[in-house]
Amino acid sequence: MLLEQLVEQAAQPPGYDWDSYYCWLFSQLAGREVTDFKYWLCKKCLTVNSVYLPARYGKCRSCGLIHLPDEMGESESKTGGAAVQLDIHLFAGLKCANTQLPCHGEKEFSHEFPDGITIRQLRDLLGIDPTIPLLVMVNNRGAQEDLVLTNGDRVALFPPIGGG
Repeated sequence: MLLEQLVEQAAQPPGYDWDSYYCWLFSQLAGREVTDFKYWLCKKCLTVNSVYLPARYGKCRSCGLIHLPDEMGESESKTGGAAVQLDIHLFAGLKCANTQLPCHGEKEFSHEFPDGITIRQLRDLLGIDPTIPLLVMVNNRGAQEDLVLTNGDRVALFPPIGGG
């Protein structure tokens, strides 16, 4: 009986679920649970990249440009992959907490970001805790988090501070 089951099982094609295997493998590599992955094309340098999902952004392994999730789909990006150069200034203990960015741990830096990025998306990319209320200044003027940033903008983020 057991021998017949073994022979029958051996005759079956292997039942590998490659998608599940790759999700497990990528979860091990990413250090977090990965539910899916996909490949995307960088619109700046035309490099094929992979991204583990869910993801807040993708970073091109060749040119380092950051792409937002809506730019990594199969459809044409509304931004065309263009980039804006931003000067970022973080105050009162804020630092870039995203280990994937070259500015990790820095308070003042200049970096390329996708065209059409908002302050809220920038905050997510920098890894700043979304529960912390921030005072946002763009080009020395107060701004809301839904403001779309343009090339050359100077962005300053201040967490609440106290004193007397």
